[in-house]
Amino acid sequence: MHAGRTSILALSVVGLVSLGSTHAEEEEAEKVFRLANVSVVGLQNAEGTATGLILDEQGTILTNAHVIASPLPYRVTVDALVGKDTRQLVFRDIRVLGVHPSYDLALVKLRPEEHAVRLVPAKVSREKPSAGKRVYAIGNPSTSGMTLSKTITSGMLSAVDRSIDGLPYYQFSAQVNPGNSGGPLCDKDGQVLGLVAFKLADVEGIGFAIPLQGLKTSEFVSLQQRPGNAQRCHDLIQEAEKYNRMANDFASQYGLKDERRLTCNYLAALLYKSALILSPGDAELHYNVGMLWRSLDQNEVAVAYLVRSIQLKPWPGGLGDPYRELGFALAKQDKTLEALGGWSEGVAKYGPVAGKIWEDLTIYYLRERKWIDVARCSKAGLLAGGCRVEVMKSAYRDATNNIRGPEHDTLAQVEATLAQDIRKAADLAHDAERQGKKWMLPAFETWLAEYEKAQVPEPVASVPVGESASPAGAPPAADAQAPQKSEEDKAADWIRSKVVLAQNFKKSGLRERALSILDDVLAKYPDHPAAKEARALRTEWSK
Repeated sequence: MHAGRTSILALSVVGLVSLGSTHAEEEEAEKVFRLANVSVVGLQNAEGTATGLILDEQGTILTNAHVIASPLPYRVTVDALVGKDTRQLVFRDIRVLGVHPSYDLALVKLRPEEHAVRLVPAKVSREKPSAGKRVYAIGNPSTSGMTLSKTITSGMLSAVDRSIDGLPYYQFSAQVNPGNSGGPLCDKDGQVLGLVAFKLADVEGIGFAIPLQGLKTSEFVSLQQRPGNAQRCHDLIQEAEKYNRMANDFASQYGLKDERRLTCNYLAALLYKSALILSPGDAELHYNVGMLWRSLDQNEVAVAYLVRSIQLKPWPGGLGDPYRELGFALAKQDKTLEALGGWSEGVAKYGPVAGKIWEDLTIYYLRERKWIDVARCSKAGLLAGGCRVEVMKSAYRDATNNIRGPEHDTLAQVEATLAQDIRKAADLAHDAERQGKKWMLPAFETWLAEYEKAQVPEPVASVPVGESASPAGAPPAADAQAPQKSEEDKAADWIRSKVVLAQNFKKSGLRERALSILDDVLAKYPDHPAAKEARALRTEWSK
């Protein structure tokens, strides 16, 4: 397999290997670790772990570009100096500064002021090393769902001018694993020679690091300005699609839970993600990654990629699949109301052809025993086509068998105008797309804004130098002088936000969803003074 195309793939499939060493080698390894580890940081989010390197006391961190391709926010774990002591602290105020135009490198920035600490920059060797030197890799490898922070392995610098895709790399034999990406490759004096990039999957002891001699931070550009490499991006996508086909074959023969199918989907997701570095504005790539993470039940991660896909391309065409997958991923997290919002936006844009989304809505309303909605959505799905006909017919029969009294008249009215209503909605969607309008339903737009806001980490109180910090890895306690809201005030804020959300859904024509939100409010806080408006709206909208 071509080394230049297997950077993430290779780091995802190798295992952790223990290396024996002589007493002298152990002493040297201890010295290297003591000198270098304080400059090594861990980057974590819901998608995984990685490693970075502190470049200066102002908080500039060097890591791999594929690490920061994730739309999920990162936190950075640092062994920082608080007075004379070294303490492990977590930084959450992180921003991306840029990526290298050629190498898989990125700069991110944390604020030392977040914890009022001093950072220790790495010592980067200015001289190009020679082959044959003993080298050490330090990083945060993960295997079998466990992260082994600050792990050191040793090996030999096998070559210093290995050309891959026209770029020079250092080849080394020290073992590296998932999570080592962005970690330093050090010499015996703890000086950093390069940054670990990838390892070949099909052989042992062949890893590659990006040389840091002569690297200038001024060369870095924004992700959007990074020159694309169409051929390399195409190759990565082709490789991912190969694993997709293999996954489908395994699924058809052995079922969806087959380990080989899951592995192939995982590798395909990582390859698509690698392609995102070369084409960060590609909505289709974000959709592919999100869909694959959803298939692996990594639903929080899937939602982030699917949201990004929809933001980049609100009108994806086809059958509105990104909205369907988003609804699935949210429903898997028991966020059923949010899932309903995604599906509803999908049928508002692609109703006449979105049979699968109508099927999802039918199943949702079937579970909620909302029979008029079951009948409406199952009929709409049969009109649209592409859904499971017997499932929809069965749902429709269940609905009609459970509809009583005056609801028969309501159902008749719904069915009499259903086809016409779907056509009208399609015309409205066509006009909205032509006018450059992004969203059809205000409620969905509101949810997107709330989701984006939730991805921005809240400020963390600082720990003054000389005062006690929180336990290792935990955020410090809030400033004791800061005014704290009472539980009643917090409840009032929550109630008001839900009432506003319900009003948005009501304006969008989603009366049942609006009523469900109000029901949640009244069930949780039936006697709270702020729930008075929710109760009044519930009574008014139920008439």
